[in-house]
Amino acid sequence: MRILSVLLSMALLVGPVTPVFAQSFSDSLRNSLRDSSGGNSAGNQQGQANQQGQANQQGQANQQGQANQQGQANQQGQANQQGQANQQGQATQQGQANQQGQATQQGQANQQGQANQQGQATQQGQANQQGQGYTQDQVTNFDSSTVAGFNKDQLGNFDPTAVAGFNKEQLGNFDPTAMVGFNKEQLGNFDPTAMAGFNKEQLGNFDPTAVAGFDKDQLGNFDPTAVAGFNKDQLGNFDPTAVAGFDKDQLGNFDPTAVAGFNRDQLGNFDPTAVAGFNKEQLGSFDPTAMAGFNKEQLGNFDPTAMAGFNKDQLGNFDPTAMAGFNKEQLGNFDPTAMAGFNKEQLGNFDPTAVAGFNKEQLGNFDPTAMAGFNKDQLGNFDPTAMAGFNKDQLGSFDPTAMVGFNKDQLGNFDPTAMVGFNKDQLGNFDPTAMVGFNKEQLGNFDPTAMAGFNKDQLG
Repeated sequence: MRILSVLLSMALLVGPVTPVFAQSFSDSLRNSLRDSSGGNSAGNQQGQANQQGQANQQGQANQQGQANQQGQANQQGQANQQGQANQQGQATQQGQANQQGQATQQGQANQQGQANQQGQATQQGQANQQGQGYTQDQVTNFDSSTVAGFNKDQLGNFDPTAVAGFNKEQLGNFDPTAMVGFNKEQLGNFDPTAMAGFNKEQLGNFDPTAVAGFDKDQLGNFDPTAVAGFNKDQLGNFDPTAVAGFDKDQLGNFDPTAVAGFNRDQLGNFDPTAVAGFNKEQLGSFDPTAMAGFNKEQLGNFDPTAMAGFNKDQLGNFDPTAMAGFNKEQLGNFDPTAMAGFNKEQLGNFDPTAVAGFNKEQLGNFDPTAMAGFNKDQLGNFDPTAMAGFNKDQLGSFDPTAMVGFNKDQLGNFDPTAMVGFNKDQLGNFDPTAMVGFNKEQLGNFDPTAMAGFNKDQLG
């Protein structure tokens, strides 16, 4: 269109138009129109193309936009997926972390469990080292030679029920210095047959308070030579009912200085047949106050030669009712100086047949005030040769009613110088048939005031 406008303007400027010019102009105009039409068409085409291009571009743009959107969507989707993946990853990581945490906790728990097990094992190990963990079956299976390794703290921690597993070979191998670790509950649970394994060095090291745990079956199985190891503090703590387990061989081996530890309740529980094991050194060491524990069955079983060990303080503490247990062989072996310990209640309880055992040295040492305890049956059984031992103070203390017990052989053996001791009440109670036993030296020493006691039957 612009071109056509230009041509028209040029025609107007040229002026009149020749046919040739007109034709030429007409052709040019046609060509121009044609070109214009063609150009317009081309322009339209180009416009369409442009539009189409723009459309294409727009389409492309749209497509691109869609693509972008799609891309963004994809990206977003990817992002979402990635987000989900991240979330999933995080979840996984978290899950892994949880698993790892659980594993860690489980590991810690396992470690703690192992630690606890190890701790328990350690405690058990320590307990075993201390002796607390051992059972009776385990104790039984210790090598006899290895038990010497135990110290007092370990022995003191053994379960009391477990020590029953020790046998005599094992007990004999304990370190003597370790024995002090045992307590009475443990000692009371030793196998009685195992006690024979202990030696005197070991027994001497027991805690004195612990020996109260021994029972009679256990005490009866100690090696007799081993009991010499006990000291007085230990002996004094034995259960009184348990000492009945000792036999004579064991009692005869106690350290004489140790028997001073026995008390009256213990002495009263010795097996009567076992006291025959005591010797004079031992008897002389008993606590005088403990002597009251002996009964007549026990006294009757003492070795007669051992009686010489008793002193006057001991004799004076015997239970009067127990004196009936002594026999004549035993009485004849008392230390004469010890006889002064007897009192009248005791003398009155001697077996009448037993007093025949007294000799003159012994009779001469009786406490004069005690002589009143003798009765007629006892006086009638004194050895006639022993009567010479009485002194005037003793004779003057006899119970007047007991004088009838003397026979002629006895009366004839009184020391003449002792006759002055008799009083008229005593003289009046002599057996008339016994009077013939007096000799002139004796009669010449009677107290003149006592002569009034004789009656006609005696004088006749």
